[in-house]
Amino acid sequence: SHLMFYAIPMNETPLEGTGAQRATFEVPAEHVGDGQWHKAVLAYDFTDNKQVKWVHVSGRLVGGTGEMLVDDVEYLDSVGPLPKILRTDLRESAGGTLTLTARFENAGDAAGDLDLALELPEGLSIRGDAPSALADLEVKGRRNVAWQLGGNRDAVGSVRLIARAGDNEVISRLPLRPELTATALKPDSLLLSRFHATNVTCILENTGHANLHSVAVALTLDPALGVDGGGAPNRAVDLIAPGATATVSWPVKALAESAGAALSAQVSAEGCPLQTTTNEIVVTAAEGEGEPWPAPAGKATAAVVKAGAVLENARLRAEFPRSSAGFGACRLFAKTGDDWRQVGVVTRLGKAVYLTNKGERQVLLFGGAGKLANEAGKSELTLTSRLRDADGATWDLVQTWTVTEEADTFAVSTRLHVNRPRKLTAFETLLLYAGAGSFGDAKSDALFPGLEWLVNEEVSSNDLDFAPAHPDRVRYVPHVNKITIPLMSVHEGSTTVGLLWDAYQKWDGRNDRPGAVFCSPDYKEGRVGHLMGFVLPTCPNWLDENTREAARPYEFVPKGALTIDAHVYLDGSARDSLSAMDRWFALYGVPDPLTPPRGTWQKEIDFSARAYLESLWVPEKKGWYSSRGGPKVMESIAPHGPYLYDVLMAERLTADAQLEGRLRRLAEEVQATGAAPAIEDYGITYGDPVASLDGAAAAVAGLLASQREDGSWRFDAKTPRVGVFEGMDYTLLGTHEAAEVGTCAQTAYTVLRFARVTGDAQALAGGEKALAFMDRFPVPRAAQVWEVPVHTPDLLAAADACEAYLTGYECTGNGVYLASAVKWARAGLPFLYMWDTPEYPFLRYASIPVFGATWLEGSWIGRPVQWNGLRHAYALLRLAEYDPSFPWEEVARGLTVSALFQQSTNASDIALWPDNISALNAEKCGWIFAPHQILRNVYRLLGSDQDPWTRTAVVGEGKVRLTSRGVLNSVTVTDDTVALSIRPPTKESCWLLVAGTAQPKSIRLNGSLLTQTDPPGLPDHPCYRYDPAHGALLIRLPAGQEAKLLLTGVEPLAVPYLPEQVTEIRFGPWESTQGWVSQHDLTPLRVEGSKLVTEVTGGDPYLVRPFVAVKGAEADVIEITMQAAGGSGGQFYWTTTASPGFAEDKVLLFPLVPGDRMQTYRVHVGTHPLWRDQQITSIRLDPGNGAAQGRVEIEHVTLLKLGE
Repeated sequence: SHLMFYAIPMNETPLEGTGAQRATFEVPAEHVGDGQWHKAVLAYDFTDNKQVKWVHVSGRLVGGTGEMLVDDVEYLDSVGPLPKILRTDLRESAGGTLTLTARFENAGDAAGDLDLALELPEGLSIRGDAPSALADLEVKGRRNVAWQLGGNRDAVGSVRLIARAGDNEVISRLPLRPELTATALKPDSLLLSRFHATNVTCILENTGHANLHSVAVALTLDPALGVDGGGAPNRAVDLIAPGATATVSWPVKALAESAGAALSAQVSAEGCPLQTTTNEIVVTAAEGEGEPWPAPAGKATAAVVKAGAVLENARLRAEFPRSSAGFGACRLFAKTGDDWRQVGVVTRLGKAVYLTNKGERQVLLFGGAGKLANEAGKSELTLTSRLRDADGATWDLVQTWTVTEEADTFAVSTRLHVNRPRKLTAFETLLLYAGAGSFGDAKSDALFPGLEWLVNEEVSSNDLDFAPAHPDRVRYVPHVNKITIPLMSVHEGSTTVGLLWDAYQKWDGRNDRPGAVFCSPDYKEGRVGHLMGFVLPTCPNWLDENTREAARPYEFVPKGALTIDAHVYLDGSARDSLSAMDRWFALYGVPDPLTPPRGTWQKEIDFSARAYLESLWVPEKKGWYSSRGGPKVMESIAPHGPYLYDVLMAERLTADAQLEGRLRRLAEEVQATGAAPAIEDYGITYGDPVASLDGAAAAVAGLLASQREDGSWRFDAKTPRVGVFEGMDYTLLGTHEAAEVGTCAQTAYTVLRFARVTGDAQALAGGEKALAFMDRFPVPRAAQVWEVPVHTPDLLAAADACEAYLTGYECTGNGVYLASAVKWARAGLPFLYMWDTPEYPFLRYASIPVFGATWLEGSWIGRPVQWNGLRHAYALLRLAEYDPSFPWEEVARGLTVSALFQQSTNASDIALWPDNISALNAEKCGWIFAPHQILRNVYRLLGSDQDPWTRTAVVGEGKVRLTSRGVLNSVTVTDDTVALSIRPPTKESCWLLVAGTAQPKSIRLNGSLLTQTDPPGLPDHPCYRYDPAHGALLIRLPAGQEAKLLLTGVEPLAVPYLPEQVTEIRFGPWESTQGWVSQHDLTPLRVEGSKLVTEVTGGDPYLVRPFVAVKGAEADVIEITMQAAGGSGGQFYWTTTASPGFAEDKVLLFPLVPGDRMQTYRVHVGTHPLWRDQQITSIRLDPGNGAAQGRVEIEHVTLLKLGE
């Protein structure tokens, strides 16, 4: 239980719905149960929120049972600076150094200093400089502090951390004591022939922060085993330092056959509880006596020889050593080049555990006789075992291994039957230890779709993506609905080993989805290799998660049988662990998308329109909710342009006259407010593409300015955030400056998309540089680092990387980029459910966003987030145009249909869909979205893609780029004449942009000569415009008909869109626009005299200078001299390398004096925390908010030092 105390902002209703966050105090863990009274101070200030009418003060127990005693509660007008310790961490470092890290906050209502002190146990001291204060910590300011500690580590005690500000004090205690962990008792061999020996190692670790002394280890062995040479079974370790590991070992010899010879080690140490760790070894008959194993046959063959049974083809081989109990264990081999390599071990046919009539646990280990079947191109080995249990029941297990001539899998079918009712707690079969007998615990990567994607030395169920105590950190035996694709695989070198199965198989004739166990490497039982296998009955009905014996026994009756059908995949020439996934699709097929829930795409558009007519619409405000039920800071009510676009599309496409009328009236009502439809198409449909590209150029220039020399964009853990995660410590999510494919891909796509349309060489070079950097990453990670760890495998990273490389291919025609786009499309598949159930149809193609948790605590395992899947679907729809290697469009359809099934049919939230939904019980998140993102995919599937296409036409020695929407049927070039045929999107008019051309001599549309025009707004008839400054030709295409265009006298013109980078902010007097662009509500910039001049055209005017490279620390003041005819005030924005977008956290306001005289304004940027010590990459000037019209003249914009 968390012991909390709140100050809760309440409105007049009275409810909590004010949009303001609660002020919160949590009783520190070290205070719980200490028997002492403590003083707590909780500061709050809701003054700026006019909806807050009163404050409710409340104590609360959250998450479980507990007790909190509260004595006096007193109101204070002011508390001043108030220290708060948000987090402490003790970590062992190299050289015996202990690092203490703490994060502090000023939770008070005034800035001030925090005094810091450490009290250490005897023998421990601070090394290096010790921070004794945090100077001038602002209100709600947070900072991290670290101390290096060293010295004698024998003392048991605690580190006492104290932070003070005046009379306010907070104390945190961190214990220093040794902690013994007996990690494993590990034999080098799981499978041993009689009279052979293996080494057994006990691994010991001190996970505490004080020295561990006098560790004693006593080994106990089954009679079938003995210490080789008769050595002593006891071992001792004098000292294990904090964070260190020690090992003791014994040579152990197999003395007699055993289906499972037990060994255990009892471990004790000073001041630590006794621990026991166990394992087992399977002992087979002695080898080397008589006939050896036969040489590989090179074809599909089953044979029985004196050594055992063999099943093989030219690519894979299984050897089943003989024992007195028959065949059970086997060694698995794969052909790697010209050699054979052992790649794993299966320890037995199966293991059953049941409760006897007396309620006692009994274990049955199966091994049996073999029967062969060889026919042309196919061989089988059937193994049968019969056992009698303690209560007289007969158990029959039959396991058949089948191999065909060219297969890279063994098909394995297992059937268990009992002739009397039994309370079954476990049946395990095909427990495969990949790497046993060869590469052992090593791996390149490993995959358990929906749960784990590991590389190199990473251990499954680690805490890289989850808090250590989080229940989803352990992914050993998961809930069956958490597995997206039913397979497990491990790759090392050129070899992949895997288990593949069909989720729909009914393992007892009634229940589907067999259970699986996965441990890479097998740290749970300490066995060599990577464990993967099957467990029945399943979680959650019988097993608790991460257990292998049922808490609720399964009633196993004679009428039924337990069956598992699977494939053991062994490939000695595989490229990665995803090769097993490729084989899974080859065996079981790519699932067909379900039919949309309302039958057709058109009916889905009609249904989704109800969101805009009903559940999102606020009539009195003539606008829509952006979303509902989510964070208040992300919710708005406005006539959102993308939603208006959906309304207009639904009106055009519907066959329902009544619905058409409702939609038309709604669109007219919204457009009457001045709102316009908007999509991300560079203004091709409803805007001015040249102006849109000017705005995009400013954004792209800022991105390129923030790009590192190696081509990367990196994770920023230091810059404070605003919004939902304001004040959070981003060092918890990853190392500052970390880079992964996801930190780069979306930005690379933005840059390359701009280069595709404009042909800008600088943008293309930056984009290709990013793609070269991204090539090094094998796993998609780090696209959602606003809340998810950098390390966490991430679907959005795969989607973004696919689009980035695909756009690079479209820019260059380089096939290497297309292959990389396919690589990342494939990397997204493990996040997608390839099955569903009748009660949960949304599950087919539902998409898990990440294999991890928000802030290490909010798990996404088994929690689809379909907007991630829709992003991937859109990338796949684009990829399907170029790559036929996989049914990408079918996957994209499936992802889209899953989202449609998630839409609500309740009247209050009709057609809205959740941010996330549970794969375990279909519980929906309360944050619900407009259907805009779903409809984007639906439009594309109907041939009305929002994203414009671009084609390059080679004319003479140069190139022009043609960009529009709809379908480009043909392009031909003859000398200086370009002929093309375009079918605009359904019932929509749009522009064709021809970038990089001088004005053609003539332009004909369907045989008629077009005239040049430049009317305000969108033209209502076919015409063209030409912008010589950009070398851009715009042709307005008619709606609803094919457009055949003939352009004569086309002359390519290389016009750079991006300005040159400047290393100082010193603009004016003006001879040119010096790289400034009017980005919003301003006419194009021009120079008159020595001044920069423009006119205001709307209420939010601003101009931007991108591609700046200035250190914020170099100057303190922006000086602006300008004349503005109107407006309520000016604003100055900037972007930085760490934060490349213009946002409200990087802005300063200044009072404006409107009129016809020049005024000088000084903006003190140097005092802003997001200016100082930052690299400035773009600047923006808002020369008069609220003025719908008027002239603006700018004399200069200069960055100065104070005093200049």
